[in-house]
Amino acid sequence: MPTALQLDGLTIYRPGVYATVDASALGGKGTSTGNLAIIGAFPSLENDQPLTFSAPKAVFDYDPADAELARLAKLAFSPSTDGRVPGGANTLTLLNVGDVEQASYTFKDDSANDSLKVTSKHWGKKGNRVWISMEQNATDANAVDVDLARGTQSESFAAISSGKLLDIYYNGADATEMTFECSPTTFKMKWAHTTATFAAAGGDQTVTWAVTKVLTTGTIGAKWVEGIAVGKIGKVTITGKNVTGAAQVVELNYTAANESVLQTTGEQWSDITSIAFFTDDAAYNGKGIANGQSFDLDPSEYAFVKDMTDLVDNNNGKGYYATTLQPYIAQIPADELDTLIATDCFGAAKANPRADLWALAKELNKSAFVTAARTASAVLPPKHYVGPVPATEAAYLAGGTESAITAADWTAALTTIEASDVQVVVPMSNSLAIHQAIVTHCKNAAVAGHERNAWVGAAPDKTAQEVFDGWTSLLNSRHISVTGQTIQVYSPVGALEWLDPNYLAVMFAGMQCGTVAGTPLTEKRPSVIDVGGEWSPVTGDDDVIKKGIAALTRDNLGWKVLRSVTCYLTDDNPVYSEMSANESVNTSIRTLRNSLISRIGNPSTSITPARFKGGVEAVLDRQVLDGVIKAYAGVVIEDLGDIYRITYQLAPVEPINFIHVHAQITRLAA
Repeated sequence: MPTALQLDGLTIYRPGVYATVDASALGGKGTSTGNLAIIGAFPSLENDQPLTFSAPKAVFDYDPADAELARLAKLAFSPSTDGRVPGGANTLTLLNVGDVEQASYTFKDDSANDSLKVTSKHWGKKGNRVWISMEQNATDANAVDVDLARGTQSESFAAISSGKLLDIYYNGADATEMTFECSPTTFKMKWAHTTATFAAAGGDQTVTWAVTKVLTTGTIGAKWVEGIAVGKIGKVTITGKNVTGAAQVVELNYTAANESVLQTTGEQWSDITSIAFFTDDAAYNGKGIANGQSFDLDPSEYAFVKDMTDLVDNNNGKGYYATTLQPYIAQIPADELDTLIATDCFGAAKANPRADLWALAKELNKSAFVTAARTASAVLPPKHYVGPVPATEAAYLAGGTESAITAADWTAALTTIEASDVQVVVPMSNSLAIHQAIVTHCKNAAVAGHERNAWVGAAPDKTAQEVFDGWTSLLNSRHISVTGQTIQVYSPVGALEWLDPNYLAVMFAGMQCGTVAGTPLTEKRPSVIDVGGEWSPVTGDDDVIKKGIAALTRDNLGWKVLRSVTCYLTDDNPVYSEMSANESVNTSIRTLRNSLISRIGNPSTSITPARFKGGVEAVLDRQVLDGVIKAYAGVVIEDLGDIYRITYQLAPVEPINFIHVHAQITRLAA
């Protein structure tokens, strides 16, 4: 067999010059930094569902009345005015650990059936403060006005209506009647044909409807409108095609006892060519009636209303019309039509389907306070749309609840962000048990490929010894930095307020996020007015550092970070005891992993250890240039079958904590 070239999975025999491009060295996911998650009791947020914001205004817009969220946003996004801290958090993720339920209110239709459910956007008890009212529009009985309020804020939605969506009608010459009906589960046009009057001229009689253009689907029914004489019979013969297109003839038989009862064919039809009414009653001078369906569509099989109406209008050559009155029928889901009972649409009469319930939900979903959706069983809009003008319906939303928070709630919430793009976490709790859970969380997040560190606050008004005894000595982890001071800051509305150590933890975390990975916070100044604590700044600084507490100290220019230490106390390992060095290592590992993830799933023959080493060294070189790490050496790649082991020496960026000035005294000639 001739030789061949294997190229990108193809076997090529034709001679030529072929090329491939290998950009694998540039592959991998980018590495994020500066993303902060704050975990705590935020009852206006859905529990265990992280919500991420990119600016303080986004937090304010979510809930302008929530002072706590605004406070956290200010501390996270604007933690410092120090020029060496150019910003704050890149993004802020808030995670509510407490079980909460949403408040809601359900409007009913004219038959007292559930129609529209309105639900508070904010979870918990806060949703119970939302007031909603609905009334019929003063000038359009087919429209409603809705007002919403929460506290001093309000919204108004006027004249909400879908309008008439379509003119649906039949204007052909064959059928004598046509009706239209629809609902979220049906879309039908039904025909009926009444024959000419029988002649009553003696002998057997037959009147035939020679069908030419009336469409049919499903079964066909027939009956007689006058009594057939006792002892005489009637027969209706239907000729056409079954659902497969094969020829089909079906007979329905009648006597004087049942001639006026509609009989239906068990057989299904796709087309009819004639329906013949026969009777041996020579004196019969009545009529026969046949009926069936031109269209019987299942809305669940269509995407939008227009998909169904196009099917009707495409048959206008046979007399079926669906004239669009609202262009947005191409946006209305097929199962969102309001129920319309059998409506005459023959000749000049037209059926006008509507989707007022869809329009109402769509409009209310623009609200900052609520979301709205049709209930599962809804077939009609609220009662305010039709009939006599009902009284204004107004109520507070109800059912918003908040449950007591348990340790299990914290564990469940933390699990939801283990694989999230977050590099720093802060729990709004001074509980040691929660802080220990945060240590476990940081370890689990590293396994998930998202290394991170945490800042936590001890209980307020504790001495350095008490913080050591109750927190740092028991946590003893490189993953956590512990604060213990209260801070005085300006609130989002400009008032001075004192905040407990949890908020200092948020401020420290924001400063970390606002600086390049590996940058120590030491000597940098947060945006605080004053600091409280049960130890003396400056004179107690050495003791505080020795006890693994991240603290603020004071000089003649004001307050500054003493040293950004972790609470790792086992030894003086600078990588484990310095937040910045720990961050340097975390970021390096995370960056390298993300550059390699694209290799997973490829055959081991797709890359040699030498090329693998070149890709790893390129990533590490970039880390050195970016200042993420100080240096690296000794990259070794081992091919162990389905495992590649990468070993290298890493020098993280360590803080300059000490400068030793050594002056040698001597006599020098002038």
